[in-house]
Amino acid sequence: MKTFNLLFVLSIFVFASCETADMADNQNNADLRLTNDANTVLIDEDPNESRFRFSAVINGSSFIADDFEIIQTGDLLLMEGQKGDNAIVLQLPADIVTGDYNIGSSIGTGNDFSAAVTLNGETQQITLGSLNVIDHTADTGKINGRFKFETRDLQITHGVFKLFY
Repeated sequence: MKTFNLLFVLSIFVFASCETADMADNQNNADLRLTNDANTVLIDEDPNESRFRFSAVINGSSFIADDFEIIQTGDLLLMEGQKGDNAIVLQLPADIVTGDYNIGSSIGTGNDFSAAVTLNGETQQITLGSLNVIDHTADTGKINGRFKFETRDLQITHGVFKLFY
């Protein structure tokens, strides 16, 4: 009976170890998920499949833009996602390449990366932020990336954009 109990305990340990490994593999998409009250809500199920997407989490609340637009004006790309009276605007150099950037870093020939958030009619500029450009193909006008930043009163996390211009 002791052998059976020992085998049973070992099999539970092996099963738990495999599940932990699977959960570790899922961490690759952790920045695309929002966990709230033990429920996981997928912000973006497949970042490469959807044609247009602009979403983020603002102070813990999901923001998925109903309307979005991207405009190239000279050396700049202006991206805006809007839902009702709330909006997030990103300004990037038009020649930005794949990579990681922080606010104020020199990227390309255009102005630095900057952003603003409008929440309940009040607009705030970012004070600290980072941007990850996953893909930018100027020929086809496709840009994908992730962002997170802070303003004076707001924390914006889990930002995702996939747009064509």
